[in-house]
Amino acid sequence: MAVVSSLLGRLSRQNRAMYPKALMLLALLAGLFACGSERVLQGQISVASMEDGDWEIYLVNVEEMRAFRLSENRAYDSGLVWSPDGRSSVRTTEWVSGETKELLTLDEDGLPQVEITEVTGDRELLWTNLDGTEQFLTENDVPDESPAWSPDGNQIAFVSALTEDYEIHVMDADGSNVRRLTVSPREDWQPSWSPDGKHIVFASLRTGDWEIYVMDSDGANTYQLTESPGVDWTPDWSPDGQRIVFASNRTPDGIEVTDEAVVDNPETSTWDIYVMNRDGSSVKRLTDAPGSDIEPTWSPDGKYLAFASDRSGPLEVYVMNADGSDQEGLNWSGIPSEWTDFD
Repeated sequence: MAVVSSLLGRLSRQNRAMYPKALMLLALLAGLFACGSERVLQGQISVASMEDGDWEIYLVNVEEMRAFRLSENRAYDSGLVWSPDGRSSVRTTEWVSGETKELLTLDEDGLPQVEITEVTGDRELLWTNLDGTEQFLTENDVPDESPAWSPDGNQIAFVSALTEDYEIHVMDADGSNVRRLTVSPREDWQPSWSPDGKHIVFASLRTGDWEIYVMDSDGANTYQLTESPGVDWTPDWSPDGQRIVFASNRTPDGIEVTDEAVVDNPETSTWDIYVMNRDGSSVKRLTDAPGSDIEPTWSPDGKYLAFASDRSGPLEVYVMNADGSDQEGLNWSGIPSEWTDFD
């Protein structure tokens, strides 16, 4: 998982500053879409950001140019997705129910002081209702992450190391009735449901190279969609069910082919956004900018895509038309996980 860890900027635990308890309302920069685009963006993009020094969840409203902070702790939070009715969300977190511990440390003058730190654990899935009610859907001794709601809201697919490697599982929306969907010798990641709920697309290392696969929603009839040197990652099904967008470093300068394996070359590797038909045909490259473009997600109407890019420095949220044209930054740092449109 070295490629994935570097791609998402996942960090080891570190001391973090205390943040205010009140929900923060943050204004985006006023120059949004200053280049004169005629498109009208609607809805909200869920974003994991280190804007305040710690991975937290924000809801970026692309109509009002504002961002609302949704999580408030000193642990890792990422990958928030909303239930189809918009009444609750699930995210990946290392937060452990607000528990704290006191550590005796020395200040800059060498004097003893008590430092209060937040207890963190392995990654679990946390459900949050609109009224602020929270409940852990997974509580075990292994990481659980990458949640994805079924279109009917009754199930949540996710990735877990409940077995020897990471596999895709599914559970009822209340965390019960956990079932394993994939059985492969290597890792499976990033499930995304088809709009009709009949299929799940995902990334897998089962052949020794990260490729995109699709299976029935019960885990049957797995079919490989991509086959190229490099890493194909983070597939997301379009709202009309006809296309799948994903990120890849399949460009020649980012791939090193050896006698034993195809490996990512971090010295030259660049990531771009691609789209293909649901059967894996007609693969089209949508971005080709310096740096890396990752984590694509569709707008609810299927007209646009949001993604993260470091083309101008730190990772920032960008949007573009679904054909790859008119790429613009939102002036908001972070990684998008979902684009929704709720009242």
